[in-house]
Amino acid sequence: MAAASMVFREVDSEYPLLLLATAKSVMQFTIQYRGNCSDSPSSSLCPLYCSYSGYKDELMWGAAWLLKATNDLHYKNFIESLGDGDQPDIFNWDNKYAGAYVLLSQRALLNKDINFELCKILPDARSSQSLPLGGLMYKLPQSNPQYNRHNILAHNLRQLKGNLAKHPLPLLPATRLQLVVEKKVKATPLSRELHQWRNLTSPLSNLLLPQTSPPFATSFSSDPTPEDDKKRKTFTVHYLINSLGLTPKLAESISSKANFDSKQNPDSVLKLLRSYGFADPQISTIIATYPRFLVENPEKTLRAKLHFLKLNGASSSEITDIVSKVPKILGKRGHVSITGYFDYVKEILQDQDNVKQTNRTRNVSVLRELGVPHKLLLNLLISKAKPVCGKERFEESVKKIVEMGFDPTSKKFVNALYVFYELSEKTIEMKVCIYKKLGFSVDEVWSTFKKWPYLLKYSEKKITQTFETLRGCGLTEEEVRAVVKKYPECVGTSEEKIVGSVETFVELGFTGEEALMIIKRHPQCIGLASDTVKSKIEFLVGKMGWGLKDVASTPIVLGFSLEKFILPRCNVIRALISKRLIGEMPAISSALTSPKLRFLKNFVKKHEEVAPELISIFNGDCVSLA
Repeated sequence: MAAASMVFREVDSEYPLLLLATAKSVMQFTIQYRGNCSDSPSSSLCPLYCSYSGYKDELMWGAAWLLKATNDLHYKNFIESLGDGDQPDIFNWDNKYAGAYVLLSQRALLNKDINFELCKILPDARSSQSLPLGGLMYKLPQSNPQYNRHNILAHNLRQLKGNLAKHPLPLLPATRLQLVVEKKVKATPLSRELHQWRNLTSPLSNLLLPQTSPPFATSFSSDPTPEDDKKRKTFTVHYLINSLGLTPKLAESISSKANFDSKQNPDSVLKLLRSYGFADPQISTIIATYPRFLVENPEKTLRAKLHFLKLNGASSSEITDIVSKVPKILGKRGHVSITGYFDYVKEILQDQDNVKQTNRTRNVSVLRELGVPHKLLLNLLISKAKPVCGKERFEESVKKIVEMGFDPTSKKFVNALYVFYELSEKTIEMKVCIYKKLGFSVDEVWSTFKKWPYLLKYSEKKITQTFETLRGCGLTEEEVRAVVKKYPECVGTSEEKIVGSVETFVELGFTGEEALMIIKRHPQCIGLASDTVKSKIEFLVGKMGWGLKDVASTPIVLGFSLEKFILPRCNVIRALISKRLIGEMPAISSALTSPKLRFLKNFVKKHEEVAPELISIFNGDCVSLA
C-alpha cells in the first residue's frame, strides 16, 4: 500500500492518502503483535507455505517501503532497531530481506550516504553464490531464476558503492531525469502501453470503486441549453429545501455553483455524512461551503478523507463537531496534510475553552478584533512559520502592519504578517537596499510592498535576475521599474515564463514593439498561459475582427474570462451588427472595458425595440435575435 500510494500520487489526490494511512495502521499492528502466521494452531499454511525466514524480514520490508513513501525517520530508526545478522541473498515469497536492502541501498546511494555499509548487507558474490561459465548467478538447484534476479542487482549495487567514494555520482536534474526515463519507457511496445496507463488523466482510483457503468464507458452529449440549466437549478433548489431544510436564498446560491437533475448522487452524499454522525444542520454548513460535494463521487471525495481522520485517532464526535465548524478541512487536497489541519483546528477550539490563555489564543483574539476573516486565520494557524504562536515578535509585526495602513480583511495583511514575522529587521533593510540599487526610492519600495508584501521575500539573485530578464526582452531600466511597480508579482515569475510570454505574442503576429506595449500596459499578461492567450486572440481577432494593434493598445482584455465576460458582450455586439442596428464594430475598449452598466446603456437599453432580446443574449439565455 505504501508503494501504491507513490504510484497514485500522479493521478489522484485523495486515494494515496487513504493507502498511506492504512499502510501505517497495518505496520503499527504488525509491530505490536509480532509472530509468524504459520505458527497459529488453526493455520493451514504449513507444510506448503511455512515461514522459514521468520517475520523480521516482513517487518523490515514494510518499514523500508514506508520510509521511502513518507521519508519519516521513525521507520529508519525502527529498521536499525531490528539489528543485522541476516542473510539478504534471496528474494522470494518467504524472504524479503534482499528487497528491503535494495530499497535502503537505493536511498543511501541517492543521498550519498558513505556511512551506509552496502558491502556488509550485500555479501560478496563469490562467497554467497557461484558463477558458472555462462555468467548467470547460481543459488539453488530448483527454480533458480526466481533467486538470481536480485543477486545480479545486489552485485551491481556493490560495485557502484565501491566506486562512490572515488567518483561521486552527480544527481540528474528532474527534467533531464524525466527525459531519460521517458526514452527508456519507449523502448518496447509493452512499455509504451504502460506509459499510457501512467499518464491517464482520469483518477485510477475510479477503477477500484463500485461503478454503475463500465470504467471506460464515456457518454457524449451536446452542451446543455439555457432551459436545461434552468431546470437543473430549479430541481437542485427544491431538493435542498426538502432534504436539508435550507432557505430558498441559500439553496439558490448553492445551485448556482453546483446543480443536478437527479437525486441519486446527492442522496449518496447525505447518506454518507449521516452515517458518520453528522446532523442535517452540520451537513448544511458543509454543503454551503463546498457545493461541489453534491455532484462528485462521495466515495472518493468524502469517505476517503473522513476515513483518513478516523484512522489517525479522531473520534466520531470530534469529526462531526470540528469538521462542521471548519468545513475547509474537507477541502484540503494534494500534499497538504488533512490530519495536520484537523489537529490545528482542534487545538484552537480546545484553547478557546481553556481559562488560561496561550500565546496563540491571545494572538488569534487580537487578529479577530482587528477584523481578520476566519478563512485567513486558519491559513495562519497551519502555516509552518506559525506567526500566531509568538509574543513579542507577533506584537511588533502586527503593530508595523497596522501603522502601514494594511486592511485586516485582505490577504495582503496576512502576507505582510508573514514577511515581518519571518524576516529580521536587518534582512528587510538589506532587501530594501537591493531595490534602491535598481533605481527605486525607499518610498517606492514600501508603496510597492503594500501592493504585494512578498516583494521582500525573494533573494538578491532572484530579484536582479528578473530585472535583467525584463531588460533583455527590450524594456529600458525605467520601464522595468514601472512594470514592477504596477505588477510586483512579476518578481517571482521565472525567466522562462517571462521570455515565453513575449515569444507567444510574437508568434501570434504581434510586432516586437506591440509585445512590449502589452507587457508595459498590462504586466499581468506575463502570467497568462499561452493556450489561454491564443484562444482569446483567435476569437477577438479571427472572429470579431479587431486588429492585433487594437488588442495591444488594450491588453487588459486578455485577462478577462472568455466564457463569462468576453462572449456575452461580443454576442450582443454581433447581434446588433446582424440587425444593422450599429454600422461598424465599436472600439474594443468601448465594448470590453467599460463598466457593465455603461455597456448596457450604450449597447442594450439604447435599442428599446430589441432590448429584451439583447438582455437575454447578454445573460446567456439565447444566442441570437429572432
